[in-house]
Parts: sequence; C-alpha cells; structure tokens
Amino acid sequence: MVLLLTTGFLLLWTARCEKRKIVVAVVDDLGWSDVGFQGDEPLRATPTLDALAASGVRFERMYGGCECTPSRAMLLTGKHAVSLGLQDSVVHGTEPRGMPLEPPTLGDKMRAFGYGTSCVGKWHLGFFAPQYLPRRRGFDYFFGILSGGGDHYAKVTTEIFEARASNDDVSSESNVVLLRGRNLWENDGPWEGWSDEHSTVLYTQKALDRLDDDGPTFVYLAYQAVHGPVQAGELPVACRDATSSSPDVNSALRPRLCGMVGMIDDSIKRIHEAMSRDEFDWTLWFVADNGGVRRHGSSNAPLRGEKGTVWDGGVRLVSFLAGSDVKPQRHVHLAHLVDIHATVAQEGSGDDLLGGRPVRFDGTPHRTRVLVNRNSDTWGGGGALVANVRGRAYKLVVENSVGDAVLYRAGRAMLAERAYDQAGLDAALDARRKLLFPEPVVHVFDLDADPEEANNLLENIDDDDDGASNLLIRDELLRAWSELDGKILSSPDVWRDDGPLADPALFGGTWRPWRDEDGLPLATYQIQIITTFNPA
Repeated sequence: MVLLLTTGFLLLWTARCEKRKIVVAVVDDLGWSDVGFQGDEPLRATPTLDALAASGVRFERMYGGCECTPSRAMLLTGKHAVSLGLQDSVVHGTEPRGMPLEPPTLGDKMRAFGYGTSCVGKWHLGFFAPQYLPRRRGFDYFFGILSGGGDHYAKVTTEIFEARASNDDVSSESNVVLLRGRNLWENDGPWEGWSDEHSTVLYTQKALDRLDDDGPTFVYLAYQAVHGPVQAGELPVACRDATSSSPDVNSALRPRLCGMVGMIDDSIKRIHEAMSRDEFDWTLWFVADNGGVRRHGSSNAPLRGEKGTVWDGGVRLVSFLAGSDVKPQRHVHLAHLVDIHATVAQEGSGDDLLGGRPVRFDGTPHRTRVLVNRNSDTWGGGGALVANVRGRAYKLVVENSVGDAVLYRAGRAMLAERAYDQAGLDAALDARRKLLFPEPVVHVFDLDADPEEANNLLENIDDDDDGASNLLIRDELLRAWSELDGKILSSPDVWRDDGPLADPALFGGTWRPWRDEDGLPLATYQIQIITTFNPA
C-alpha cells in the first residue's frame, strides 16, 4: 500500500505495496474527553496518543455506531449496520447470530493485496458456529475473546439469560441463569497458555509478535479496554486526581478508568516504537468504537449522551491517523467508520448513507452526509443522521423508543414470561413503545453552534425568517431520512437465545461455538447408525 502525498497531505491510498505495516487500533468505550488532546475534561495520561494525534490527521467529526457490534461490523465490512441487520442490539454471548457471512471483510481484502492479516483482541461479531470465527473471516491469525467483554485479568466472561420455569404455565416466574467460562481463543481453538497480565498488555504483545513477521502486515487490534469491568494496575500520578464536573460521571471510578487509558497509551507507544524501527513504512489508524460509559468514569464532555445513545456523546468517535508519511492535519469534515474501510481498501460506495467513501486529505469533504443509525421497525425506526446544509453541519434525531438496551431488556423479559411468535412479540413491543412515544419526537441541532445538542431548533418555532429557515432545514434532513425507507434490514434472530446450549461447562469450561456449520447444536444426543450384525 502506497500513500501518495499532495500539497503536504495524505491524498489517497493505493492498495498494493511491498513494504508497509498497518495497524487499525480500536479502543472499546473510549469517551470523547478520555484522552488528552480533546474534550472539556481531558485526561493527562495519554502523551503518546496526544503526540501521534498532533503529528497526524486528527478527525473531529468521525461517527460510528452507539454500541460495540454494529461499529465493528461497519469497520470490517464497509457496510452500514442497517444494511447488515445489526443496528438494533449487540450480539450477546448465547445468541445464534453474527455478522453476515456474505460481505468480504477488511481482512479478506488485505489478504488479497498480499498482506499477512491478524485480528487481536475483542471480536464480538458472533461465534455460535465455526464459519463466524475470525479465521474464517479473512484473518490468518487470531488471538483474543470472541464475546463482548470479560475480566481483564482472570480472562473469564459471564453471560446472563432468563429462562421460563415452564412453557405451559404463563404465570411461572422466570429464572436468571449465569453462564461463566474462560474466554481466550487462539486461531481455531481455546488458548492453551496462561497469563495474569491485563488484557491490554497481553493483546499488545500478541500484536507486536505479528508485526515482527516479514512482509507487509495488517493488524486489526481491537482492545477490550476501556470496557468494563474498570480494572487497572498501579495508577500513574497523572490519574490519581482525575475527576469530572458532571454529576452523571462516576468520579470515584474516573482515576481507575484513567489508568486503563494510560495502559492503552503505553501500549500504543510500544506499537509505534516497533513500527518506527522497522524498514517498512507504517500506518496507524486509532479509533474508538463508540462513546464512553459515564457510570464507569468515562466523560464525553462537552458532548451530550453516552454509549447506547445516538447523541454525539455516544457516536462521535475519538480518532486519528498517523504514519511514516502522514502530515499533520485537522480533518473537520464528516467521516464514518465505513470510510476507514473504504480508505484502507481503496474502494467506495455510490450510496453515501449506507456505504463508505475513501477519505480525502486535501481539505475538501469526501461526503456531505452521515447516517448515525436507523433502527428497524421492531425498535421503532428511530435514529439520527448528520448532513451539511447550507455550509453547516445539522443533525436530525428521530426519537421513537426508550433506547436500544432498554427495549432489548423489555423484549427479553416478555419472552421469559410467556411464549411469543415473532409477530406477537413485535406487537407487544410496539404497544409498549407507543405508551411512551405515541409519535416520534424530531429534533434538529446546529452542531457548529451547538455541539452539546442543547438547543432543538424545532422548539418554539416563530413566524419569522429564522423559524421558516429551521423548518426548511428540517424538511431537507427528513428527505434524506426518507431515502432509507424500505432499505432498513432487521434481524429476527436478535430474539433467539440458545441459553444452556452455549454453556461453557459443556465444552471444557471455555466459551466456544456451540453449533456446527449446519446450525445443529453440539450439546444434543445423537443417534449413531450402526451396521446391523449379520450372523450369517
């Protein structure tokens, strides 16, 4: 892969190179103010990240999903989550679903370009059957966890599901069941080693091992941190007094979260030093998967909201691009996770709402609209998009549910109380939602003037020029929104849960696929056909 420079800036990628090391590093649940180079409450534990952001391209309007699974799927496939049916909820550890098998991943494409490909860290894109595992999705090597999280030191993941006590008794109470197992996986099986190192340290060492390989190398490094549980080693001095002025942020945990961020910084320092020593050119694209979690001590200030919401605090991502031939630049235009895929793979989509476009680094925008999310009809069809209108960035928020996680828990609770078919569950959820949102609540924000999303331009509309202008802006945003009608996929499998079929206790105490390639559960009795004995 060669980077061509024009007027001192990175202009375009061509995806054929004899000597380049590329790392796309994703940090889990990193808040807007959880680094030192931006935000209203920056942490002072990221000197490496601050220096790399200053020396490279710092993205000020990089958007992604509000949760782990959709963001990772968009980055790896270059397709928006709404076209994959993954926008409504993350894939939970006992659900028989995952990232669709049809789209080639960034690993597939980099392998085709002659790169050795590795996936290190958190997968969280489904693992119920072998064909959904990283080694079947374009990666020569995998080390990490297949699920959404776990203890950073013990390397154990616990999943929770609810089971009805009796299918025949609709009044019977549900049972909360905990499944617990080891979570580390290497290539095609459970990791046979052991380490009491923090997940960040372990993943970094595995990534460094891959970067030592001869030849062009692509590493997708998906850190498990700073996802909970909030665990860190000895806190650096810079973290001991870390706090937040927001009452919504858990200030008691902020020093420890700062310690986790500091471990990421130390790890990126090691990655940077290793690539800089090499004879190869190198590229590092650093990005969060979504916003931070305030109860974990993360701050998204001054942005509104957090992980799990479509407010900017949940979907506007910390991101920068650094490299041996990258020049400093503030990228102020709209960008999206799918654009990282398109830039690295040097391909684009004609549909700017559903696909990626290669980022331009000559000071001009490569897109004028970003779809943040649009839930399926089951989830109420709410969401958000951002578009440049009359030279300014405006955001449309269509609020039509209480939030993805809340609705998911409600659906699970209903299923635990009684048996539903898909139509019956959809109807029950729709009735519940309409009690809270009889009509969608539409917001429009001028993000240039109001990054906090505090002033809804549709409130208190006057019969003056400003009021008329705001309505015209709303109408233009709604026209873009309506372009998605009929294009939003949903996944009925989001309500399927295999529960005890996935129990690690059935598979040696480790989380692993629990169905075969044909979808048949492994934890079932099988009748073996034996040739009948013929005494003659």
